[in-house]
Amino acid sequence: MEVDLWGGRGLTGGSADRPEAPHETLPDAYSALVYLAQHPSIDADKIALMGFSWGGVVSMLTATNAIDSAFNLPFRFAAHIAHYPVCYAYNQIPGFDFSNLTGAPVLIQTAELDDYDFPGACELMVSQIPESDQQVVTVIEYPDVYHTWDRLEPKLIVEDPASHVGQGGLVTLSPDLETAKKSRRKAVKFLQATFDK
Repeated sequence: MEVDLWGGRGLTGGSADRPEAPHETLPDAYSALVYLAQHPSIDADKIALMGFSWGGVVSMLTATNAIDSAFNLPFRFAAHIAHYPVCYAYNQIPGFDFSNLTGAPVLIQTAELDDYDFPGACELMVSQIPESDQQVVTVIEYPDVYHTWDRLEPKLIVEDPASHVGQGGLVTLSPDLETAKKSRRKAVKFLQATFDK
């Protein structure tokens, strides 16, 4: 199931037409969880959340007990996958806490040349959270690729005030077919390993 975080709000996305913060779109993720968990052909214990960029932020936030318990649902995400989720923000900007995790496995896939972060930002962030949380998080940083390596559209350069560790500036959005294939395979294997337990 794909959750459209923009269309239902009459937004088109991009830095000029999006909500103020990812927290505004957390109810979308949890509404999808409730819908899927109550569907008769879906195992409520095998629902994962996968997000890209903004959606990656949502996926990581929902992996925390603070956010998850605020929604007080009888269901939980069984796993979280975050592609290029702007790791510099976590545990630095109020409201972007990434610790005290639910225990569900988390896969973070990021790009070495991502203009939002600096190389190694996700690994550094994870190294600073409690050991018990580190045990459920896997980080893969793909070398020589940019934000949105798995996009289908041609290379594009945009401006975003959240880029360059919050300083703002130009962002390269560039596809890389080989990395897209690798990251897709890794996500599938991650989910298979999680759901086969």
